Amino acid sequence: MPKYNYVARDMNGTVVNGLMEAGDKRDVRSRLRRQDFYATSIAVIREARPSRFRKKIKREEIAVLAEQLAVMIDAGIPLVRCLATLAQQNKSESLRQIIDEIRQDVENGISLADSLAKHPKVFPTLFVSLVRAGEVGGVLDGVLRQLADYLDKEQQTKQMVKSALIYPRIVAVLCVLTAIFMVSFVVPRFAMLYERLGIILPLPTIILIEISNFVVKFWWAMLVGVVGVILAYMRFRSSRFGRGMLDRVKLHLPIFGDLNRKTAVSRFVRVLGALDTSGVPIMQSLEVAEPIVDNTVISRIIGGMRANVSSGGDLATPLSVSRIFPPMVIQMISMGEEAGKLGEALEKSADYLERQLNTIVKRLIARLEPILTIVVAAVVGLFALAIYLPLFDIIKVMGGS
Repeated sequence: MPKYNYVARDMNGTVVNGLMEAGDKRDVRSRLRRQDFYATSIAVIREARPSRFRKKIKREEIAVLAEQLAVMIDAGIPLVRCLATLAQQNKSESLRQIIDEIRQDVENGISLADSLAKHPKVFPTLFVSLVRAGEVGGVLDGVLRQLADYLDKEQQTKQMVKSALIYPRIVAVLCVLTAIFMVSFVVPRFAMLYERLGIILPLPTIILIEISNFVVKFWWAMLVGVVGVILAYMRFRSSRFGRGMLDRVKLHLPIFGDLNRKTAVSRFVRVLGALDTSGVPIMQSLEVAEPIVDNTVISRIIGGMRANVSSGGDLATPLSVSRIFPPMVIQMISMGEEAGKLGEALEKSADYLERQLNTIVKRLIARLEPILTIVVAAVVGLFALAIYLPLFDIIKVMGGS
């Protein structure tokens, strides 16, 4: 069916516009009248070919959308009108098109959750599950506010972790680029100089020149080797055994292991708390929260929780034997289950973990800065020592003569 661009007014004179898929203009007018809108102009638009390079929609935009929708629903505005207004006001072309598609689905009698589920790259399973729970329970505005709050906190946590990793990455890249430049361009020139002078070279200089010669002559083999290693790593990571091993290593790394554990556990606890507070059954909540942690080790622990709950057990027992979840979080969950306030306990546990994450990030940055400074100084010092040692010998000979 063709799509139509319409401009309409309601009984109060408020102007709205949007897109609608309909059989003809008469169908558009009748649909608008059923929503208490009166069309002032209707124009058919040509169906554009879907862009293969649609701009990625950020989580911040989804959080703002959830907050705006919650405010409008709380004010008593019908859902279809809320979506039409949001589609009109949104600055992102990609998100505006998606909102308009959702509005059309809702107009045709599809629930909001089912319509959101058609866009899994934009609205994750957690978002859809909470919206479905809000629609069933009649608390959609409260659920949307909770989603906006969750997305904001998740973004803050991600940004905090990124801030801890960006400095080491920059230093590592600079060290590699510096080493490549020295070995490929600087060392060969000094090697030619020393060969002309015919002096006896010290061992560090000989090793560096041999490495330089190998890199210059066989750079293509090294490039093939690097690509091969990357492809082998990707293949290993995609296998079940490799994914499990890498996830286990990620949680027990000497410096970053604690950060990775706290990040994954905090995300799981926050999601589970949001689902439980919204009235989603605990088994369904665990099923939704399991893939969000993105770690097979913790996913197996959650699977144990599901098995224990399905057999009449509690949540805390599988956690206590995992050695991944902090004891404080396990105690909070156990007390929340006993008191019938699991959602509240989970929210407090997530806040506690996020405070710990903030402390870990600050401590990590404070430790990494001097370590990386020493590493950079050592790399530069080794190159300088290997290159300039023969020069000292030349100066001694010239001074003696």
